Amino acid sequence: MAQDNLWVNSGSGQLLDFNTGGVQATASSYATMAYGFKATPDKAYLSIRDAVGKELQRLPIQAAEGQTVWDTRSISPGAYTVELVNGGRTLGTAKLIVKR
Repeated sequence: MAQDNLWVNSGSGQLLDFNTGGVQATASSYATMAYGFKATPDKAYLSIRDAVGKELQRLPIQAAEGQTVWDTRSISPGAYTVELVNGGRTLGTAKLIVKR
């Protein structure tokens, strides 16, 4: 793998790759976030933030490659940011829109 990656995929099949600046992903019930690191993660996690930047959830990452699912059914509709953090550095962000 040439670079660290984060992909956000929603139930509607939209995919956002922060490396290419793709379209915003939308979700109504869940979002699947896949990630890949070129090296072993160092205290890595995904941070889910609301529109004002408040961290709502932190999803730890232990493996160099994998995925996690964020259940959005109890989340208010709106814009959220998914940040990929490794070794104390934010490697990239993706926008996620929760709709009903």
